Amino acid sequence: MDVVRMGIVGSGYMGRTYAPCVSKHNEGVELVAVSKGSRAPRLVSDYGIDHIPDYTTMLDRDDIDAVFLAAPHHLHAEETISAAPAASVADASVPAKRPPSRRLSR
Repeated sequence: MDVVRMGIVGSGYMGRTYAPCVSKHNEGVELVAVSKGSRAPRLVSDYGIDHIPDYTTMLDRDDIDAVFLAAPHHLHAEETISAAPAASVADASVPAKRPPSRRLSR
């Protein structure tokens, strides 16, 4: 694989932050698409890439090798679990561990 083709799930602050990091500051990486969020149409327009409203459709695409999960934190677990069977590399923008005040009791 000469180029890693990336998708971003989430178009808010973190999606907008990751887009230039992926497209302008990395060699061998190409930003291909953005999924989710009301700001996705403008973000994809700014970068001339695809808008994929449903992130599970993004995971099924053969031209996307990896995804950044930049949606709100409470969605990361579901998105990571969805990405695993698709053999996509998923990177969440925050740790998936709950703070002590929000841990579930056993």
